[in-house]
Amino acid sequence: MILALMLTQAMTGAQPLIGLKDQWVQFTKQYNKNITTLGDQLDSFTNFAKNMDYINLHNADKNASFQMKVNEFTDMSWNTFKNTYLMKDIMYMSDLLIIDDFYPAS
Repeated sequence: MILALMLTQAMTGAQPLIGLKDQWVQFTKQYNKNITTLGDQLDSFTNFAKNMDYINLHNADKNASFQMKVNEFTDMSWNTFKNTYLMKDIMYMSDLLIIDDFYPAS
């Protein structure tokens, strides 16, 4: 698992491994995530790392009109979130340029 987390860090350019791993563990406890398989844990952590990078990048922008924070969806990819919670048959702006440019489709 540690090797997988290190590879994830290298792929995402995420925060230092130990701090991010601790944040992810805290996140899974806070939101009662019951992630049982190693593959699902890796997916959850990878998405969490990418989304934390996005949150931190956004929050570092002094011109941003709002701040982002962790919520129960932070370990989901955009496609999973969109397909699970958003209305179908609608073209979202993020599909065109924002999210998918920052996070290539998995």
